[in-house]
Amino acid sequence: MANKIVKETYGAPEKHILIANDSYMVTLPAIIKATGVSAGTDGRKVVKAGTPLYGDIEKRDTGFTVSAESGNPTCILLHDVDVTAGDENGTIVLAGCVDLLKLDASVKTAVASAKANLPRIIFVEGSAI
Repeated sequence: MANKIVKETYGAPEKHILIANDSYMVTLPAIIKATGVSAGTDGRKVVKAGTPLYGDIEKRDTGFTVSAESGNPTCILLHDVDVTAGDENGTIVLAGCVDLLKLDASVKTAVASAKANLPRIIFVEGSAI
């Protein structure tokens, strides 16, 4: 009897907020802090994809926060990160082209006020092609 390979997918599929050529995208791994993140109606604390983050690019292991008290945003979050159990690993975007239509409404509001401080990130509404 031959072995059967079964493919399983766990969790929700990742949201892809970037559009355009991947060669323009610059991302790095970083710690995403749970500090200041409120629980949703389901009790989970999730930092949504596209959220402007504040932190030190040279010290990514010290963590990036959602709190604007840290100064100007330095990046945005590439994928949703669940910080219910505490700080988690995530991916930050330093440069790229982001589709505003793929962001949650609450994230769009945060991005609107943070755009000026994120000159290497281009924000557009969908693909024209």
